[in-house]
Amino acid sequence: PRFNTGRASVWLAPRLEWLAPPLAPGEAYREFGAQAEIEVLAGGTLLNVTPVAGHREYQDDPAALTEENGSLHSSYAFYELTFFFDQMLPGAWRVGALGTARTDVHDNAVENATSLYFSVDVRRLF
Repeated sequence: PRFNTGRASVWLAPRLEWLAPPLAPGEAYREFGAQAEIEVLAGGTLLNVTPVAGHREYQDDPAALTEENGSLHSSYAFYELTFFFDQMLPGAWRVGALGTARTDVHDNAVENATSLYFSVDVRRLF
């Protein structure tokens, strides 16, 4: 569902993913989660924030040699936040930013990971 309040909107949705590669059974998984999207458009500014949370469950692969549990990967919970920002500036200039922060919390703690990606750009409109 999407809820609108004039200059802002909120969208909620399930997140489902399934991978079953026949040539690489150790990579097979099912992922379940939820996500939201919050978007605000006001006064020359666009802001979009998308939080996501879920769990990826890897399937057992008896032929895998790397783990005692028969899987190439351990299952994990994940938490992610993505944002996009665009702002008009005086003199036909604009500034924009895009970023994603993600944390994976694995059943096997040695595989835990956190990542941060971001970019900022300033541009002049002609």
